[in-house]
Amino acid sequence: MKRAQTLQFRDYLQGLSPDTLFEYLVEEGGERRRIVSKSLVEEIARDFTSEEALARRVENLSEEARRVCAMTYLLGAGGMVAHGLDSIYRELVDSFLVYAARDRNDGRHLIGFADLVTPLRKLLAPSLVRRVEGQNASVSSFAVNHRALNDFVIIATAALEDRLRKNRNGNLSKGGLSGPAKLMSVRGGRRQPHSLCGLPQAVSLLLAYGVERGILSESPECYGTTHARLASWVARSSAELYDDLADFVIERTGGWRTSFFEEMQAVAGDDWLSCEAFPPTCLQPAATALRCLDYIRMIDAVEVNGRIVWRLRTQEAEKDVQPGAVTVMPDFSVIIAREASPSELYAFSWLGTLGSFDQIYKGKVDRAAVNNALSRGVESATLQELLRRWHAPENVVATVAEWIRGYDRLCVRSGDFVISYDEKVTKQLVSYEPIRAVAEPLGADAVFVIREGMREKAWRVLAEMGFDPRSPRSEGEANEVEKEGAAEREEKLEPLFELDASSDTEVSRIRHGKYSADLKELELNEMLHVIEYAILMGYELRFEYAGSPHVRRGRYSVKPVAVDTSDAMCLEAIWEKTRRRKKFFVRKIEKIGVVTA
Repeated sequence: MKRAQTLQFRDYLQGLSPDTLFEYLVEEGGERRRIVSKSLVEEIARDFTSEEALARRVENLSEEARRVCAMTYLLGAGGMVAHGLDSIYRELVDSFLVYAARDRNDGRHLIGFADLVTPLRKLLAPSLVRRVEGQNASVSSFAVNHRALNDFVIIATAALEDRLRKNRNGNLSKGGLSGPAKLMSVRGGRRQPHSLCGLPQAVSLLLAYGVERGILSESPECYGTTHARLASWVARSSAELYDDLADFVIERTGGWRTSFFEEMQAVAGDDWLSCEAFPPTCLQPAATALRCLDYIRMIDAVEVNGRIVWRLRTQEAEKDVQPGAVTVMPDFSVIIAREASPSELYAFSWLGTLGSFDQIYKGKVDRAAVNNALSRGVESATLQELLRRWHAPENVVATVAEWIRGYDRLCVRSGDFVISYDEKVTKQLVSYEPIRAVAEPLGADAVFVIREGMREKAWRVLAEMGFDPRSPRSEGEANEVEKEGAAEREEKLEPLFELDASSDTEVSRIRHGKYSADLKELELNEMLHVIEYAILMGYELRFEYAGSPHVRRGRYSVKPVAVDTSDAMCLEAIWEKTRRRKKFFVRKIEKIGVVTA
């Protein structure tokens, strides 16, 4: 979802009524007018945004309001949800350092002005700094910036091979996840010492990136891709791909302004930073964002005594793969350095399969991978060039060449054919220029017509004879259906220009917004917000449930206990009827409401 555009301070002033402008922003003695001129707005904006005026307004904020104001600017275009900020809401809005906005569900947000980000950064960043002096937390030496890109290659290759199947709940099946899980830089259900990001969270992040960027397509049954799309992606430099992934992760985790990180680290010096400096209502989303940013190596983050401490990474990004990253052995086994670039890792999938990953990738050159690559349109010359570049032993080169010749011996094709039964007619067709423009000779030794209804049996018989019947396809002839992505919808945040209208924010929000008791259909991310809100406030939830393997379809009233925001998206709650704990899949909740009384 696209983030809504934030207002410039001048645009906000132009939306205010003349009475509001004179009451709050024009010095006493100023002449009141019914119509405010553009020149007056420019004058007010110029005076207000001067360095001295901004410093004075920030200094006048209470400590809590200053911290929330800083978090509002750190969070970017989405701003900060105003729920739970009753005590400082008016103070912040009346300061004119932020403005209030309303979302589609009448929920209120506080948002920073686009043109005040830079001048306020130095003034506000110290409010979010809590130093952790003498922190001895160690960060693993496994600090390859493009490790997440290599993880994506693993995921995308599995999609290309139709191994990312979904279960009936719409989540990635255990079988679909088991293969990539052995090869990614994060493993199993446990976080690795070098990453706070667990496997489900990393996989969910990478799948979303692939779908968003059009590299992967998603259907109710599986994730898929084509060689053309994936080859086009890896053709870009690792630095360019990393920047693209980083932009996506920042946007997905809330649109954080990383320039604030730089200012915060400058204040902290060599010390680590603690997320405990963030306002309490932001701790959970902040922890999620920090884990994701640690995964892509934008920051270093570790968990110490149940709290996350972090610091900005300052080292330069690694260069692309150096010669010798791929080593092919005479027994067809392969060792690939973890520093290998995404393009090198994907190129190996044309010749073999990976079996494990620890400090290095281990795999094996095999015939099935070669046949798969040829069937997707990879040129045989490209495969042979890769082996030469990797200094593969002669026996491996010769064997792969034999596999290629074996693949080229036979194929099954469909389409329209012109069949000549006479040598004279054949020569006439070959020599006639107009025919050569619309058809080309196969040059086959013999053509066999498969009997009607016998295609599958013919394939099986040919396979039993040791042939691979697939025909090579060029990139433009891939037979996968490109799924057209849904139009990207922009997040709607409507600025509120009547300052007095927002004093009853929480009452309006709870009675009429997404946090109300009324059962309402919500988007998945909004539903998660509602559940987290109910857990935070200790409220009950009512919802209509579509049913899952161990829970019947129906309407439930529950006391939420915890929610898993990873790929499984599971709500653990106490069912009021039996007082027992049940697990509900969030994706199966059709309508939801919050019982506040």
